[in-house]
Amino acid sequence: MRIIRDFQCSNDHITEKFLENTVESIECPECGEPSNKLISPVRSHLDVVTGDFPGATAKWARGREKQIQRERKAVANHGDDAAWDVAKNR
Repeated sequence: MRIIRDFQCSNDHITEKFLENTVESIECPECGEPSNKLISPVRSHLDVVTGDFPGATAKWARGREKQIQRERKAVANHGDDAAWDVAKNR
């Protein structure tokens, strides 16, 4: 199976290639040094609104509840303008 992989040589040149999955190193096209396969981090984002990730949803709900409590406390102590200041400075 062919995939896109990143390779880095000892001179810190990074090269992206579409190669077979089994390839572990290539020659750097810039300097000719051996380039080894990089393990790149995977980006992920948990969508808390859908409820598909109960832990993330619960964390968001707790944070939101705390924010609401801070805003209500600010309104009770200082009026509506204070709630706006609290909301801006989360």
